[in-house]
Amino acid sequence: MEQLELFDKTKDGRIGIYLDYDTIDRITVMRLKDYLDTLETALRNHRENNGWLHPHDIPHTERTIDAIKIVLRDFGEDT
Repeated sequence: MEQLELFDKTKDGRIGIYLDYDTIDRITVMRLKDYLDTLETALRNHRENNGWLHPHDIPHTERTIDAIKIVLRDFGEDT
């Protein structure tokens, strides 16, 4: 299958969208980069005393940042 088909049945017929896998990959990468930026900003703000993170969130945020970078490298992105 070269594309993803998302459909919702309505009383008038089918409404849907077709997404090829390259588009899905680009959307995924964009969202991962956005989330990575949000996490890095929160951690940087915390370390510069401009923001607050719960003490339990700090190591979780650091591990999540590392994990997202690994996934982005799998998509061929530089991190």
